[in-house]
Parts: sequence; C-alpha cells; structure tokens
Amino acid sequence: MKKFPDKQPEEFQEGQSVELLICDPTEIGYKAIISNSRIGVLYKNEVFQPLRKGQRITGFIKKVRDDGKIDLCLQKPGYDTIDFGVSKKTFKKAIGALYKKRLITIESNGIRLIEK
Repeated sequence: MKKFPDKQPEEFQEGQSVELLICDPTEIGYKAIISNSRIGVLYKNEVFQPLRKGQRITGFIKKVRDDGKIDLCLQKPGYDTIDFGVSKKTFKKAIGALYKKRLITIESNGIRLIEK
C-alpha cells in the first residue's frame, strides 16, 4: 500500500478516538487506515492483542508528527485512562486475593469473574 488518497484532509487531535482498518504488517507494527482518510502506524510494542489484515477496530491518535505522519494506539493515551482510584500495588493485591479464593480467572485477554 503506497498512499491512501485524501478526499478531504482531516485534522486529527492527540487522544481523539478514531475508526481503524488494519492493513499491512510492517517491521515496526501495522499500517492502519484512519477513519477512511489517512494512514497511520500502530507500533507492535504497543499492541497487546492479535490483529489481522482487514480488521476494523477503534483506536486513538497518539501523536501527529511534524512530518504529517500519525502514530496510533489502541488504548486511550495519557492519564485519562487512570480513573480507577487505586495504586498498582493495591490492585494487584486485590486481584491476587480474588484469584486465591477462586472467584476470578486470569486469562491472556483479561480477568474473568467465575460464575457460580
């Protein structure tokens, strides 16, 4: 994929939620079409789930670089995602206690409550 034609260039803001269409894998990650208008890059060291070509997924604008290229991420960047209100240590301690009591399972894609 060389270039994606811009019908009308769209201005993106850092942290903006966008629709992504996953394209070709590259050495550094994945190319993705952003909201049917521009191409950006998801870096593989920031992707924590399997992606496949043609997959549509919600992502976020991580950075619009000076050269016009766009860096993407799948998690909302910055401190906006931190609204849980507990420290990492307290969170891990609570998860450990729930796991020990067999109330949850820890899986590769998240933590699940065991239904009784």
